[in-house]
Amino acid sequence: MRDEAEIPVLRRKAGGGRAAIGLTAMTPLKALRLAVARAGDETLGCPVGVRELAEDTVLPEALGDSLPEPCLVVQLDGPGEARAMAAACPQVIGAAIEAQTMGKVQAAAAAARALTRTDAIMLAEFLDRLLSGFAALVGECADPPPVGGYSFAAALPDIRAATMILQDAPHRQFKIDLDFANGAKTGVLHLIVPAKPAAGAAGPKAAQWQATLKNSVLGTTARLEAVLGGLRLPLRDVTAMAVGDVVKLDMASLNRVSLIGVDGAKMITASLGRSGLMRAVRLNLSGAAPEVKAGTLALKQVSAPLPEQAPDAAAAADAMPGPQDPAAPMQPAPMPMPVAADPATPAPMPMPSPMPMPAPMPMPEAAEAEPLAPMPMPMPMPLPGGVGD
Repeated sequence: MRDEAEIPVLRRKAGGGRAAIGLTAMTPLKALRLAVARAGDETLGCPVGVRELAEDTVLPEALGDSLPEPCLVVQLDGPGEARAMAAACPQVIGAAIEAQTMGKVQAAAAAARALTRTDAIMLAEFLDRLLSGFAALVGECADPPPVGGYSFAAALPDIRAATMILQDAPHRQFKIDLDFANGAKTGVLHLIVPAKPAAGAAGPKAAQWQATLKNSVLGTTARLEAVLGGLRLPLRDVTAMAVGDVVKLDMASLNRVSLIGVDGAKMITASLGRSGLMRAVRLNLSGAAPEVKAGTLALKQVSAPLPEQAPDAAAAADAMPGPQDPAAPMQPAPMPMPVAADPATPAPMPMPSPMPMPAPMPMPEAAEAEPLAPMPMPMPMPLPGGVGD
């Protein structure tokens, strides 16, 4: 009996303990802490923790007193014309660059230097993932900040430029003290978002519903029919059709296939063809293609005819010498004939200028002539017998 009496007591104690240490409700700071850890793991590939986290309300003109100096100021664009901003110290920039380029965050402070737009681009992916994760988690909060739909837009030159793009109204500022790679680098990141949603901007739940509806609509099947041609016939002709009858499509064209929607409206024209073993169509987006009738190979002439030439120009073109055959002997070019002003008076013939004669080549001095050797006398030939007698 004693054991049975002690069991309910133990159960009550265990249940009360679980209720005391049960899961707490989601808050903006808790959602931001989880979003930072996920963004660092997915974009930088290193653990990113939150050492301290604070939230307050600030006006745009008072941002210069709360932001670190120097810092990189980034513009964030949201739904409609809503705008927010982020500011990161040089240590945050250095840790993000080292994690993406070297694969490891160095355990040393980043060198002091001027921050550029390239640094903002290197931080953009981390910011976008942080904002999207924050918006997904903060929707469960009782008073969620309007952070849904914000993303990196551009780098701003200074804090003064940031105060000019923000709406003149209270903003919620989140100061995040970050820890990269278990203390290798630490830095501060500021997020400044409007305290209230902009007029016409959708909240996190509405934005999620719109995204779901968009995905559902874009995922539906749209049926298109490729129509080669069409014609109207009387009902008696249609009812009298039999297998083997030929229906003539006078306006059919292989490059003017019409794509018809489910409502019967013509969407666009296309050209009929083949892709592998399947029939295919190519959309005609830049004007009509050359006319090709179905079942024929006739093509339209697309080159324009040459303009008519004047008789003199045509005769001059015929008189122009063409390229000369290399094997043929060179012919002298014809001499142009002068034209007299008066047809009755012949024009004087131009005398060709005499060609310059080449200078005579110097003759070598004649060497002293050697005496000629006497020529041998011919030997008398014996005559046949009885001729000289």
